[in-house]
Amino acid sequence: MPFASAYPPLACKATNLLDYAFPENSTPSDEPIWIDSQDTTKSLSPKQALNWIKRWSFGLKSWGLKPGDVVMFYTPNHIFIPPAYYGIIGAGFIFSAANPAYTVAELAHQMKILEPKAVLVHPDLLKRALEAALKAGIPDSRLLQFSDEEVLKNEGILDWRTRLGTSAQGESYRWHRFTPEQAKKTTAAINFSSGTTGK
Repeated sequence: MPFASAYPPLACKATNLLDYAFPENSTPSDEPIWIDSQDTTKSLSPKQALNWIKRWSFGLKSWGLKPGDVVMFYTPNHIFIPPAYYGIIGAGFIFSAANPAYTVAELAHQMKILEPKAVLVHPDLLKRALEAALKAGIPDSRLLQFSDEEVLKNEGILDWRTRLGTSAQGESYRWHRFTPEQAKKTTAAINFSSGTTGK
C-alpha cells in the first residue's frame, strides 16, 4: 500500500541529471564535497569533478559506445564513482553497479543480462571479474581497472584513465541536453538487488 509524504511534492525541472547538477551558465564550486574518509587529502570539488566527467564522457564515446549502452561498475565506494557515474549518463549511456561482494556466478548473471560495453572493476576484484566476464562472454578488452589511484596494467587490463579524453577535449565536450519529454523517458541507471540477480 503506497503512503504519501506529509510534505508537498518538490517541483523539479524535467531535465537530464548533468544539467540539474551543473546548471548552464553557473560556476561549479571549488569546495571539496567528495572526501576520502580514510585519507582526507584525497578529495574532489564539483569544479574538479566536472573536468573528469567531461573527459570520461568524451573517452567513452571515442571508445565506440553508443547511446543506451551499459557501463557497469564492480567496485567498493571511492571518490571517483560520482564523476564516473555522471560521465556515463552525461554521454547518454546507462550506469549499473554490481555489489563488490558478488560471487563469480552472481556477477556473470548480471553481465549476461546487461551485456555491458564497459566494465569498471576495482583492482582487488579483478580476478573475479575476469572469471565472470569469461562466463558471460564479455571480452577482456572491455574491462578497465577502476580505483582512486592510477594502477599499472594487470592481467592485460588497463587503468580507466587510459580511456579519458585530454583536458582540452574535456573542456570542449558538451553533453546532450534533453527536452523535458526526453528527460522523462531516458534510462540513466539499471539497479539490481539481491532479490533480482538470482543464483
